[in-house]
Amino acid sequence: MVRRGESSRREFLGGVGAIAALTGLGAAPVGATAQSPLTIVDFHNHYVDPSWALTTVGLAAPSDRPRWHAINSKLQSAATLLGSMAASGVSARVINTPTAFLEDADGNVPKDAHPRINDQVAALCATHTGTLHGLATVDAFAGLHPVTVGAAVDLLGADHVLMGTDWPVADERSIPERLAAAMAHAGLDAAQQRMVAGGNTLRLLGVA
Repeated sequence: MVRRGESSRREFLGGVGAIAALTGLGAAPVGATAQSPLTIVDFHNHYVDPSWALTTVGLAAPSDRPRWHAINSKLQSAATLLGSMAASGVSARVINTPTAFLEDADGNVPKDAHPRINDQVAALCATHTGTLHGLATVDAFAGLHPVTVGAAVDLLGADHVLMGTDWPVADERSIPERLAAAMAHAGLDAAQQRMVAGGNTLRLLGVA
């Protein structure tokens, strides 16, 4: 059974991201001129449509359940999500729905979870254009299926899709052959394939 009594990998990575973003930043130079207010776009946020039954409380350690009750009260409220932006000074949020919030004790989610989640996130973002932006949720363990690759490229654009294996969790045998076959069957041209295979990641890291 999954227990969430300790900090999750998601929380750890969020903290690492914040630390990395702040590393090397010192005090503002003496005499620096004032600048206009920053436009802050928060990239790491979660929202779950109210139609889902959350499993976080039931799978949490007893001592951690009050915290998850509080989180869940916000997690499924679009009004709370939008209201928090004005209160915190954030101009826009990028939201996604992690399936970890819906998993049963064996780590399973409903069969139609991924397309249903994406439709719900897309609908909410369409209602709040410019304020909410969505990240698609995919089944990372379903393999390199052409439909998944094609849907990601169609939704996000070939220049916004990255390739990752989740090593050592997922099987990564024959990566070049499997990736090339999936992208070709998805209809990506040679330039798009180079972007997804590694070009986008190198550009994001600033080494391309």
